[in-house]
Amino acid sequence: MERALLEQGVILAAGWKRRAEYLSIHPRDLTVLDKPQGITLSDSEFLDLQSARSEEACQWWEKQVDEYLQYWTARLKVFEEKQSRLLNAVEKGRLTPARANQRAQRFNRQYEHARMQIQLCKDLAACLQGDHSLPLPVLPLCQYSVSNHTHSRNWMSASSALKKSQSSILSRITGRFVAGSLSFHSLSITDRTALVLSLLLSALIAAGGCMYAFRGEKIAITVKAIDRGEYEVSFSNTSPKTLALILPYNGGGLEKSIPPPLGVTVELLDKKKNLPLNQSIESLWYYRDKSAYLKGPVLLSPFSQEVLSLRLDRDEIEKTGASEQLQIRLTIFRAPNRKSKSYTFPLSSDSIRPKE
Repeated sequence: MERALLEQGVILAAGWKRRAEYLSIHPRDLTVLDKPQGITLSDSEFLDLQSARSEEACQWWEKQVDEYLQYWTARLKVFEEKQSRLLNAVEKGRLTPARANQRAQRFNRQYEHARMQIQLCKDLAACLQGDHSLPLPVLPLCQYSVSNHTHSRNWMSASSALKKSQSSILSRITGRFVAGSLSFHSLSITDRTALVLSLLLSALIAAGGCMYAFRGEKIAITVKAIDRGEYEVSFSNTSPKTLALILPYNGGGLEKSIPPPLGVTVELLDKKKNLPLNQSIESLWYYRDKSAYLKGPVLLSPFSQEVLSLRLDRDEIEKTGASEQLQIRLTIFRAPNRKSKSYTFPLSSDSIRPKE
């Protein structure tokens, strides 16, 4: 509601100013509908008055747009803080990936709404400065003043709720700051020093956590044996980014893009020597009962999990000899061909726990 009232008021004021400027340049286009009945002013005096009042209206609406912009800029910072706290909660294990994903989606919607409100304020400010990319109303000149009075009054009553909520937030923050300042100054020098050092240590830990959270693409793998040569592989995305799994991946070039691509290779290892065998093995990945190769990259949403099927050629496994001496290694690569993480697990086992 506030957005519609603000947009209507700004467009009306900009249209009033443009109409007054046009008639000041072309006074012959002034009609009897543009002047109210019974007015004693001459045409030039009436146009000068309308130009001055339309300019005042535009300045008043510019102030309202600026206040609205400040409100949503503050809200945007609040949503960014919520996203940071959510990430911290996931890192400490207080939230499951599924629950965190739900909250992240809600915060993203709120963040996007705030960003759209900020963009609207910028567009309205440009409109008041003369950028008439928005459609402006064309009314008889005398009706602009009446309509502007109605819209400004409606806007003031609607925006009062926003100002009250913003002032209450600021008062709570100010009160807490004053109380904290008084408590700090009441401490002894030793206690102050200990408190400052603990705050600095907390800040360093938080900074390190943020660097760990936002650096690279973090992914975890769990494997479950279904049959000989067939496995169920779960990929868990524990980062706030959407990732793209390239399956199968032959070790070729990976270009940096959005979402970040991650290639997964499959190798057979000699368990004793911990070295890959010379011969390659054919690996088939299936995603939701279809070949992953045909579907293209498998997208992993933030804090989500996808389950894929890995099938190895049994005949090629038999050719290698004693299968109990073999291991499978899954290696994740990120652009540009940088080895990120490797997992190994036995070829023949019912209960598999991958080792990094």
